[in-house]
Amino acid sequence: MEIRAYPGHRLERARKTLGNVFELALDQERITPDIFEEVFTLSRYTRSFEAGDHKYNGGMDSSDLLSLIVGRRVDRSTPRRYREAYWAGHSIAYLQWHFDTTFADLFSVCDLSDLLRLYHPYHEADISRLVAYFEARLHPEQTLAHYRKKAGLSQSQLSKVSGVNLRTIQAYERGALDLRNAQGTILFNLARSLHCSMEDLVH
Repeated sequence: MEIRAYPGHRLERARKTLGNVFELALDQERITPDIFEEVFTLSRYTRSFEAGDHKYNGGMDSSDLLSLIVGRRVDRSTPRRYREAYWAGHSIAYLQWHFDTTFADLFSVCDLSDLLRLYHPYHEADISRLVAYFEARLHPEQTLAHYRKKAGLSQSQLSKVSGVNLRTIQAYERGALDLRNAQGTILFNLARSLHCSMEDLVH
């Protein structure tokens, strides 16, 4: 059983709080995504949110939390319009809870601007699809192993059918080499052998 920073029954409240925080910051306060990402990830109040402090991840109004994060008073004065921003905050709260990691770690593999661009392919999908997207970036070594096992192949069998050196495959799977930096021919041969796309292996 995995231990999280806070129990699942508090998760939806935390997600709504952060969704509102992001919407207020990006829409009402017109803070650019890159600036807000930096301010947000460096804030001690964000770290308290990550650690499961109920005062900050569900027990406080979102405008009060944003005020603490940005260091000035923020009052909600406009209706919600920026659905992408709300979705980004709502989603990143789930991802931080699910992976039990920091927001900084999550944004290091998909920054806030990129997350906002994922709204249209992902906002109507089950959250598990976004989890898989981040899983592949946080743990790229696990992606190759996943598709290899799905294909019912051992590492040595994959090496034979793909023509990729066994030690290279082993290095990708344990994370010693990053598959995202692989030569195009290696990616092509692995993807063809595993009946998936090259994008599947690196995304």
